[in-house]
Amino acid sequence: MEQNTGARRPAPNRLARTSLFLGIFGIFSWFYPPIQIILGSAAALSAWLSRRDRHFTGSGIAGFVIGIFCILLSFFIFFQYMLVYHVAQDPANADLIRQIYHQAQEILNGAMPAAQ
Repeated sequence: MEQNTGARRPAPNRLARTSLFLGIFGIFSWFYPPIQIILGSAAALSAWLSRRDRHFTGSGIAGFVIGIFCILLSFFIFFQYMLVYHVAQDPANADLIRQIYHQAQEILNGAMPAAQ
């Protein structure tokens, strides 16, 4: 027979778990930095609020770290977009961009079977 000692498990910290899910969704939105920075900030903030008088739980730590990573990644991706935009606007780079475009088009045409 099993005895009930009266010891209860601590209630799961839903806010910490929410921060983990927000952080994961933030990583998957890498292609759109504004959404990623919102999700990353929400993940870090909800992880910080989840600790109350306690220490961080495992999912709280993971949500906080992933949230901060999403914020940093969104700035990195945004600056990459700006760099590509700046390079594309320079007329001196027009021939190089045209060559890259034609090479990519040839690769894609070679990878696809000819339609009959």
